Amino acid sequence: MPQLREVWTPTIRAFTSTSEGGRPPTSGIEPLPRPGVARHRALLSALIAVVAAVTVAATAFGPAWAPPVLFTPILLIASLYLPLPATTAVVVATTVAAIVVSVTGGLLPGQLVVVTAVAMLACRLAYLRDSVGIHGMRGSRAINELRTRLRRRSQLPSLPAGWGRRAVVRHASAAAFGGDFIASALDEGRRLHVAVVDVAGKGEDVAARALTLSGVFSGLIATVSPEEYLPACNRAVSSHDDEGMVTVVYAVVDLNTGAYQVWCAGHPPAAVYSAGAGTWQPLHHAGGIALGVVDDAEWQAVSGTLGRGEALMLVSDGAWGGGRTDPDAGLDRLLGRAADLLARGGSFPGIVDLVKTETRHDDDGVVAVVWRT
Repeated sequence: MPQLREVWTPTIRAFTSTSEGGRPPTSGIEPLPRPGVARHRALLSALIAVVAAVTVAATAFGPAWAPPVLFTPILLIASLYLPLPATTAVVVATTVAAIVVSVTGGLLPGQLVVVTAVAMLACRLAYLRDSVGIHGMRGSRAINELRTRLRRRSQLPSLPAGWGRRAVVRHASAAAFGGDFIASALDEGRRLHVAVVDVAGKGEDVAARALTLSGVFSGLIATVSPEEYLPACNRAVSSHDDEGMVTVVYAVVDLNTGAYQVWCAGHPPAAVYSAGAGTWQPLHHAGGIALGVVDDAEWQAVSGTLGRGEALMLVSDGAWGGGRTDPDAGLDRLLGRAADLLARGGSFPGIVDLVKTETRHDDDGVVAVVWRT
């Protein structure tokens, strides 16, 4: 019966949590009146009235005057702008109307199949939109806004003269969201902070978790000391996120002197390009356990200095081709191709272009390169 009442008087869900006497909290859902009830009732009544009008016209004057295909936009409008109970009511009304029209010979079997398929699609769309509580076109706008914010957070800040940077974030199967992202900031002391983060999972399956964690990692970067960044992120992941581990490679570069520090938490190591040797050297000593595994974990930093013509590269494990390639072999292959590119007269930005073609299509990939000119 509550579902029948919601056809005419829709509600929204309020989530509650109660705890007392040292007992574990109990959660529940309480229905509250939904704003815009009058608009909801007007739209529901209009759609039902149109269904009735099409049915009467089709039976009285034939399908040429009121083709049954008019049922399909009615169903789609209901799925976009009405909650699931009201959409179900429109689907039921349309089904009854289709049966009436078919009995009178005004609805061909093919048309009945189309109307049935659209009705099933309408119920599915209404269910999905009801699950997130957003109806109409606002859902698409909200998702687009979330995607834009995630992309904006993955942009590296502008650097002063004498420095360059370029990054690429590529999601699995060309999805709009993914589990790999970049957190970065330039503090008042002209230190560049860059973290490449890989959330367990890939593509749109971990989009919500990646978006939440990107706010955490971006909020903490450059607001705590470099030595405290990974411990602070680890506490956040352990306390508020129990869906799996998170790997990170984090670098701080002093743009005044070229000095850098790199920390690694269960992630492929960063690599440094030596202008004298013409090779990339992985920083394997900057190792440590992934975030969200041990509460009191510690990470050791590797330090060095970037000279002119040298660079620092941070990558995620989806940044090389070869499907299920061994991580060490994949990283060596990537660094070898990057060194060959520079030896042939290429540039550091060209490394990112190279990686864009090498990145595995079945996994998210991130590459960030910072160089000194």
